[in-house]
Amino acid sequence: MPDPIFEQEEKKRGLALKISYWYVSNKVLLRRIFIGILAGIAGLIWLFALWNLLDYFVISWGRNQRMMQELVNNQVFSQQWINANMPRPIEVGTARVFKSGEDYDFLSRISSSSPKYWAEYDYNFTYSGGETAPGEGFVLPISEKWVSKLSQESDSRPSNSKLVISNIMWHRIDPAEVPNYEEWRDERLNLEITDIEQTTEGLDGAAVAKTKFNVYNRSAFGYYEIGFHVIPYRGSTPIGVNYIVIDSLESGEKREVEVSWFDSLAQVSKIEIEPEVNLFDESNYIR
Repeated sequence: MPDPIFEQEEKKRGLALKISYWYVSNKVLLRRIFIGILAGIAGLIWLFALWNLLDYFVISWGRNQRMMQELVNNQVFSQQWINANMPRPIEVGTARVFKSGEDYDFLSRISSSSPKYWAEYDYNFTYSGGETAPGEGFVLPISEKWVSKLSQESDSRPSNSKLVISNIMWHRIDPAEVPNYEEWRDERLNLEITDIEQTTEGLDGAAVAKTKFNVYNRSAFGYYEIGFHVIPYRGSTPIGVNYIVIDSLESGEKREVEVSWFDSLAQVSKIEIEPEVNLFDESNYIR
């Protein structure tokens, strides 16, 4: 009886012999086919490269040049847009020093020409031989304001004084929330200053000046705190500075404010009252 396992092994050996014989017989043909495939692939690569060179330098040369010029123009436009929309440096005016009793007061004016940013900053006044304690401030878009430091002790009158602004933190206005900043500002900063009065009274044998004024909150917003710089002038020149903060001024409220000075402030020609409110400080609004 034939052995099935033996027959199966014989079949496998026979198939292997046939494959080997076929490979030996067709080895030259297979080598030619393989070389032909490689040559075909290389030819296609060369054709692709030549076509791209022809397309770049002949067919699409004009279009590519226009695209390069547009790219350059877009870069220039982007830089112009960045320059036009980035915050601009805060400008600092000349610092002034005023005698106030036994101490000295410092005053300077700053301005911001940035239409889309408001800023928070640290500041102090430096002078020959010293500097004031640091303070914190803010400046609204496209605005000017006074910056002061009161009651600085010094053995002699400070000279070469200068206002130093540092650690500026810019905040971009969200156009979705504030589409028109000027209208938004005027709605909130509608404070009317009236009835400014300058008087001098005797106190313990000395003449002491007082400034009184009324503030009327015509806006629809109340504020927990509002600061006021009070600047007396002799002609066109400031001759002193004072600062007062009032609490909780409601919408529609009118209030009398009084500021006292350490001397008589003789020959005052006018009084400037400048309110100071950070309109972007949500915590300062009375809800």
